[in-house]
Amino acid sequence: MKLTNDQFGELVQQFVEIQVDNMDIHTMEEWITDELIYQYGKLTNEELKERVDCFNDEGLYDELVENIQITDLMKEAV
Repeated sequence: MKLTNDQFGELVQQFVEIQVDNMDIHTMEEWITDELIYQYGKLTNEELKERVDCFNDEGLYDELVENIQITDLMKEAV
């Protein structure tokens, strides 16, 4: 059956609603985590910094970078 673009969009929306209604919290958490990792992984460092800064302007980006760098240094020391 051939659908118009609007009809296809409505079909997708209805199917997504059914899928979400049937997900438990754990499944939603896994899916959202995977999706955010995928989406943020496509950003440049500058774009990710901007996103983190919009989420939390208390220096979270710098803290996360420092945590990663410290972890890497500890791995090298072992």
